[in-house]
Amino acid sequence: MSRLVAKIMLALLMLPLAGVLYIVSIVSIAYFAFGFGPPDEIPFLITTVIVWVFVASYWTLLWRGTVIWTRRRRGLTLAAAALSLVPAALGGFAVTVVDTSFAAFLGGIIAIVCWLAATVFIWQETRNERIARVKMRRADVMVCPGCGYNLTGLRQTACPECGASYTIDELVALQPGREEEKGLGVGDEG
Repeated sequence: MSRLVAKIMLALLMLPLAGVLYIVSIVSIAYFAFGFGPPDEIPFLITTVIVWVFVASYWTLLWRGTVIWTRRRRGLTLAAAALSLVPAALGGFAVTVVDTSFAAFLGGIIAIVCWLAATVFIWQETRNERIARVKMRRADVMVCPGCGYNLTGLRQTACPECGASYTIDELVALQPGREEEKGLGVGDEG
């Protein structure tokens, strides 16, 4: 099994594990702290914090070696955590007429899911990061100037990823890093 497949399998296991942790936590907190009295929103909020810490830690540790942790990416990840509270509050507020305990539960779940969805986009590698990663693997790499797809080994000059078509001369001239290599050609004057 490849490392990526293993990470995907572990990512799929995260939500069932979080569900089990949620159930164990809510029962434990409700029993030990409140003696199984009528549940109010406090045990649900405490449980949500516990599960959110678990999910954030699990998710970050799982993908930490894959993500290029720039200052911007770290800041956006923290901002996404704060901003995920907005839809959580709106979702929780919408159901407070039904039950405040359910509102606390629903708001917590919404916050966790919104943060996870945001990290998928925030942690995604940029075109330049992909090109640099591919170049590190192989010095003779040929990438699509439009989308950065690795064209090495293809028999045509059209990119199967974005559909752009180039001549061989265009592909060579438009490779990242070629700007530094472009110097004075034959017949050029200094």
